[in-house]
Amino acid sequence: MPTWWKQATPSRRAAIIFAALIAIGVIIVDCVRIYSWWAGAANSPLMIALAATARWWLRPSQGGLFHFPRPPMPKWFLPLTIVAMLFCAWFGAQKLRHSFWDHEVYAMRRTIHGQRRRNDDGASPYMELYPPSG
Repeated sequence: MPTWWKQATPSRRAAIIFAALIAIGVIIVDCVRIYSWWAGAANSPLMIALAATARWWLRPSQGGLFHFPRPPMPKWFLPLTIVAMLFCAWFGAQKLRHSFWDHEVYAMRRTIHGQRRRNDDGASPYMELYPPSG
């Protein structure tokens, strides 16, 4: 196993694998389709076994499907819930107008556009997947 592979983070390894798959013509949708099929094939025997043995590990229903007794609720629960919601709404409303500019743009730049942190000398701490041409 090459040294650069051992030093790569798991997310970097995944990026290298996906880039290699794309380079040979496999797209992400193909990977999802294959994984979904194998996940369904692996889960089907488990679901069949659980359904076949359900009468031994499930209790029979006492009052029908939706006739559950209502649990007792303390008198302080509803007012405390309303106070907690108002408290969170008060502090959350102050940040509401900054939501897109601070949170989503930061996440978009870091994950989708690939803004990277640089070392002190300005070099990227990551191995370049494709060397610059030219």
